[in-house]
Order: sequence, then C-alpha cells, then structure tokens
Amino acid sequence: MSASSDPVATLREFVRTKRTGTVSIREGEHVAEVRLAAGNIEDAVYLGITGEKALYRALALAQATWSFEHRAGGMRRIRTPTENILAAAPRVLAEVERLRRALPEARERPLLAVELPPPPGEGRGGAATLPVSMSTSGRALLVHLRAPIFLEELLDRVPATDAEILAAVVELQQSGRARFLASPRQPVPLGTDEELAKLAESIVARKKGRVGRAVRLVLAGSPHRLAVIAHGVSCLEGASAPPYGLPRIPMPHTVARLPIFGELELEVELCPLVPAYSPLWPMAIKGALALVRIDEAAEHLVDQACDAAGVRPTDIRQLIAIYDPTDVADIAKVLVRALRG
Repeated sequence: MSASSDPVATLREFVRTKRTGTVSIREGEHVAEVRLAAGNIEDAVYLGITGEKALYRALALAQATWSFEHRAGGMRRIRTPTENILAAAPRVLAEVERLRRALPEARERPLLAVELPPPPGEGRGGAATLPVSMSTSGRALLVHLRAPIFLEELLDRVPATDAEILAAVVELQQSGRARFLASPRQPVPLGTDEELAKLAESIVARKKGRVGRAVRLVLAGSPHRLAVIAHGVSCLEGASAPPYGLPRIPMPHTVARLPIFGELELEVELCPLVPAYSPLWPMAIKGALALVRIDEAAEHLVDQACDAAGVRPTDIRQLIAIYDPTDVADIAKVLVRALRG
C-alpha cells in the first residue's frame, strides 16, 4: 500500500504497465475501487456510485492510499477510452474544484428551487415559465430542488457528472431560479423574552391552566412545501430534532421541539397531506393546540380529520398575509401567531 499526492499519475502508471485487477483507493472514510483489464479502465465504484462519475470522485482523493490486487471480472460500465479519460482528468478535476469554490454556502445550507409566478392572466393555477436560455442540465436539475437538498446529496442522487451538476447549480443560482436557504448555525429567535413570556401566558389561558411541559402545533400541507418549512423550523433558536429521526414515508411526525418560556416547550408536528395516510391524521391532530393549513392540498380530508379530532384548522394566510416560507423570521411569526389563537 502506498500514498499518492497525484492520483492521475498513479493510475496512469497502472495503465502503462497493463495491469489487470482492482485498484483500491482509501482516504479516511472515502473508499473507491477502480477495475482494470490489461491496462484499460473498465469500471469504478465509490460509495455506491459507479462508472466514470465514481472514477473522477476517486481521482479527487489527493491524500489517499492506493493498493492493487490481482482480481479480475465484473461489469464494464466505463466505455470511454482510457487515454481520453486520463487526458481529460486534470481539466475535469480542476473545473469541479473551481465550481465548488463558486458555491461556498453549500457546506451548511441546502438548495431550493425558486417558484416563478404564473404567466399573466393565468392565476394561481398557471404553469411557471422557465427562461428560454436555461440549459438542459439546469432544467433537468429543477425537479430535484422542489424540496431542500444539500449539495452533496444532490451530487450523489443525480446520475450526471459532478461537473455538469455543479455548473447547473451555479447557473440556476445566478439566474435566480435556485437559492441557498438559511443555515442552522445562525439561529433566529422565536421572539424576545418579553414576547415569549406573554405567549406562555396566552397559551396557559387558552388551555385554562391545563398545560403540561409541551404544547403541540400541527402544520399541514403538501410534502415538498412542508419540507421547506421544516428547514426553517430547524433554524429557530433552541430547535432540537427528535432523537428517533424522521420517517421515510409521508406520515405525521414531530420535526422539532422549541423552548417557549420557562419549562414550556413547543412541539412542531408536520402532517404531510398525502391522502393514502389520511386515516392517521385525526390521531396526529388530536390534542394539538392548533393546526395551520399551509396550502389547499386534500382540503376536504383535512377538514374531516380536524372535525374528528376537535381542532379548528387555521389557514396560514389568516396568520400572515404575505410570507416567504424560506424566511426563518416569517416561520417564527406563523408559529407565534398560531399559538396565540
């Protein structure tokens, strides 16, 4: 096993000597394998990613240790001639590094597509019009940005090369079609101490003194809209995620707990409005101090669930006429006003 500060040169040496087998590359938790047959690169695997995308990820591990094992066989997923790959590698790796530097926010802030208003005269139901000049890669990427997603997850999820994805992200950001959301490292307070003390008094009055340590507020809406709000809630001061994590299916779940005042806490629950899970809604809503409807999804089913749970739904526009779901301060206003009743 040996270390290498020039991965391309190291791989080129294996190619020059026409090796057949598997090159293992390791840098900390990052592990990759490159399979050669008579000096030709035939496949690569990197943390579940395969093919040329995995190969370039492996070549970006500048401080990795390399080892070789005479182990042949397996699928051939790389069809580009080896010399072409090795010739292009320095340029591709430099371009990926340049694009990453152009996105400094990406380490701790997720991305989200910016919704365009409908064309004039088409009202709320009109389809948004994309700029004609937008690249094919940019258009294809928008579908993955309907809910907040971190750049590394995006790079792993989309099959295009890292350079293509990063270039599309830069394009979407510069054209105003995508933006980075707030960072939890810069938390926004739910309110001032005085405001929160008055809020606690209001909650106690609404519950006629029958208040435990936590009160529950339910936010109901389309899954992708709730995902945006959930990120905003996570950026509120003192927010803590549930210890058991978040469900993989769109069922009601607690997304965070927040301190209000003294020992009184707020439990924020999300109710994704996917009709297949509507039998669970009354149980999730029952006992909540309030339910805020984020959009008009499954409106009739929500009304039925609220009736069964004895909770009156509140439309978000009743709490704040104009709000930006990506603005953490606006999310704080919605929570406080819903709790006041």
